[in-house]
Amino acid sequence: QVNGSDVNVFYSTPSCYLYALNKAGLTWPSKTDDFFPIAQNPHGFWTGYFTSRAALKRYERYSNNILQATRQLNALSEINLRSSEAMSVAQHHDAVSGTEKQHVADDYAQRLSQGIDIAADVINSSYAKLLPKESGLAPPLVQFLCHYSNISECLPIEGQIRFTLTLWNPTIHPVTYYAHVPAIMQYSIRDPTGNIVPSEFLPIPNITKNIPGRTSSANYQHIFKTSLPALGFNTYYFEMIRM
Repeated sequence: QVNGSDVNVFYSTPSCYLYALNKAGLTWPSKTDDFFPIAQNPHGFWTGYFTSRAALKRYERYSNNILQATRQLNALSEINLRSSEAMSVAQHHDAVSGTEKQHVADDYAQRLSQGIDIAADVINSSYAKLLPKESGLAPPLVQFLCHYSNISECLPIEGQIRFTLTLWNPTIHPVTYYAHVPAIMQYSIRDPTGNIVPSEFLPIPNITKNIPGRTSSANYQHIFKTSLPALGFNTYYFEMIRM
């Protein structure tokens, strides 16, 4: 513009773009029907795949969360294990979109499951290497992922007298997080320094307990506040309260 141009080019952000749209004072239409229907033949349409196969879409996001955390642990522990190949195929536009047939969707889900199993091996190897550096303790027991925590189910810890919970923070800043741990009985919880962690011991809502496929016997959950360091983890120690 200094040289007489009518065009002003600059790097922007989504916030700046939305601010400019709002500042223009225009009314923008709302669209609620399908965004992208495709007619393949007179009686065949590709439609609805932004919302179809919601379970597979969620599984894809969940798998990606595990993959990114695994990559970080892999780098920090310098064990250099490969963990991403099993997930990459599910990024295909006929996979996460949900346009595939059922037996193909089942295959994608199986591949994601296999990728998570590989990631669990990386997590265990990384954690076993990182923990002695932090505390001087012997390598920990095998870690496992509670895949059904979204329905308040974690079968391996049910009925255990004591167990540990390790939480990893993949972000570059400290975070505060409220952990939900399903339980059959009440536990005392200690943080990494041995201090008692205040927690609420509350019943799991019936709507959660009645979710089809849930096999957990846990009727209660511990809810407690955690503080996690940037790109780091904390381990919490649970021990049954004897009545």
